[in-house]
Amino acid sequence: MDARRGALVATVEVVLLVERIARSHASAVDTAGCLDLHPSSRNVVPGQVSMTVDLRHPEDGLVETMEAMLRQEIHARFDGRLTCSLTEIWRSPAAKFDGRCIDAVASGAAAAGYSSLRLHSGAGHDSAYIARVAPTSMIFIPCLDGLSHNEAESSTKEQCQAGVQTLLYAVLKLDNSL
Repeated sequence: MDARRGALVATVEVVLLVERIARSHASAVDTAGCLDLHPSSRNVVPGQVSMTVDLRHPEDGLVETMEAMLRQEIHARFDGRLTCSLTEIWRSPAAKFDGRCIDAVASGAAAAGYSSLRLHSGAGHDSAYIARVAPTSMIFIPCLDGLSHNEAESSTKEQCQAGVQTLLYAVLKLDNSL
């Protein structure tokens, strides 16, 4: 066992490190995925693993801080023991939504008799791109067991109607303010 240089074991350490870094920053989220093992066999220790890491935060500067922490920790843990390289393949700035639109959505929910919660979404929704050129906000509705972005995602007709009603009142609020 001492002679093994198991890339998958090191990858597990990196996955846990990525999660620890994200948890150390309020509002940060992480995803580690797309594992590709070489060789990939049930009884062979992989000598190479490729994976993706996605770090997100509402403030771009904190994403850079988390990336620097990840690079430093990986270098400190594996220097000399394993070869590890990090390559950035994509970067998207944090979406900045319009305060007036956000307020209109909260008012729309209240006018429709619903509660609302302000949250940051780091996902690559189309509104993240629209927000770069026009005032934008988003409305999320509840999903069964809180599961979203998954084929098992499910919302009731009533939950969808609540989202549409909130949108209507938000649009009317903005229209009346112009």
